[in-house]
Amino acid sequence: MLRNLKQSFYLAFIFVFMFIFFMNLPVGLAAQPESEKLVLEANKLCEEGKYNDAVIIYKQALTEYNSAHAAYNLGVTYEVNIRDMKQAVYYYQLFLSLEADSDDSRQVKGIIKNIKAAYPEIFVPKKDIIVQKKTPPPAVVNKTKKHKKAKKVNSLDDLDPETRKSAVIRLRNGQIFYKQARYKEAVDEYLEVLKIYNSADACYNLGVIYDRRLNFKKLALEYYKKFIQLAPDSPDTKRVQEWIEQANRSLASEKD
Repeated sequence: MLRNLKQSFYLAFIFVFMFIFFMNLPVGLAAQPESEKLVLEANKLCEEGKYNDAVIIYKQALTEYNSAHAAYNLGVTYEVNIRDMKQAVYYYQLFLSLEADSDDSRQVKGIIKNIKAAYPEIFVPKKDIIVQKKTPPPAVVNKTKKHKKAKKVNSLDDLDPETRKSAVIRLRNGQIFYKQARYKEAVDEYLEVLKIYNSADACYNLGVIYDRRLNFKKLALEYYKKFIQLAPDSPDTKRVQEWIEQANRSLASEKD
């Protein structure tokens, strides 16, 4: 009889302990699986081309569970599929507010910067846009005059609108291919960007792919060094210098 009472007391104690433990779990930890179910459901709708339906589900995951994953996917859906750049930037920025220390935060900041550069008419107030007047062509063209090859620029801002959009699309394609582990296709996109302008972002991403994914250390060093030349004051410069040292050590050990 005494033994049965002890067992009953023990089981009751365990029940109360487990109840208190689960009631005090962080909301995000308890809710995360449900939010991911919603995100996966929305992903499937995107695959079927039902983007507006997907947006509704993503927003549900974001509203009910504060899902950073849903915020990021909303940004991608608005940018790539619906082509609403203002909404895309809004949800990318929301992702950054939820996941400030995420490994993806640098990439997302780059996406926002590129979208704003490619679509200034959306993000820059009309009063701040300077319209350049077209100068009339000269009356007489000297055909024997040799034209100097245009110098490649170092900034998206120095490109004409159409060329800028082309570069931004290439950069975005590279980021998408990288996310899908299609590294050679990502490399092709970034190399095309470098034909358009001297992009520090393209050099950085090429260095990472060659270094971390394709294991071509010499090529990685080439693009890491070019990144530092183009963006010496970048907050990523110190980290890239460390990667250069690591790549050099790796190459030295291969010779030994």
